Amino acid sequence: MPNRELRIDNKIQDVSKLGSSFNVSAGKSGTSKNPVDVDLVTKLADDQKEVRGFGQPIAADLARDIAIEFIKKSDTAWKLLKQINDGTITDLDKIKASAGFANLLSLLDPNHQIVSGVFGKETILQMISLKDCEGIRYLIGEMEDKMTVVLTGVRDVSKKGDAKATSEPLAGWEHYQAGAKSDSPIPPDTEVHQSSLTRAELLAKLDRKELSDNGDEIVKVLFGEY
Repeated sequence: MPNRELRIDNKIQDVSKLGSSFNVSAGKSGTSKNPVDVDLVTKLADDQKEVRGFGQPIAADLARDIAIEFIKKSDTAWKLLKQINDGTITDLDKIKASAGFANLLSLLDPNHQIVSGVFGKETILQMISLKDCEGIRYLIGEMEDKMTVVLTGVRDVSKKGDAKATSEPLAGWEHYQAGAKSDSPIPPDTEVHQSSLTRAELLAKLDRKELSDNGDEIVKVLFGEY
């Protein structure tokens, strides 16, 4: 996706390959006595070829679904493990036929489980530069049968005298309560992770079929080049 550009001219521009649109003021050119509006052009990194890439903004309905799917799947698997541990269920065939077992297999699948990843600086800078953004919240989720991480900008909603800081998404939690979705542009305040390392990919980089006890080998990949 070479030479990607975001053009802005006081109108909402559809940037389909970014999964979003933006609406900001145009720039000015001309002379001091006769200024004229001009398009603003922002050169965006190629997400596949440059680490600093913009990433993928997502709408509230998808962010909500990503988070809830992972939590529900994890809860079902955990309940099965507790039943096995306390002896409530002992029949192996019933265990293997349960939804909890299927979810456990999915969650621990080396091709499903991510162990590391990178967010490009364009994603981070775009998010923290938004009005009232004081931090970034992360959510663990699942999309397209693979674990993922969602980042969303947050504002400080702490009350005076509170002993602990409190935050909420810039759009407000109500925005995510029902998975708000509309035809309006997607605000660049929530990003889904696109470039990650699964446990299977980690093993491939280690040239192994199983993990060894050598933690140094794992660290070299997790904090090394990929």
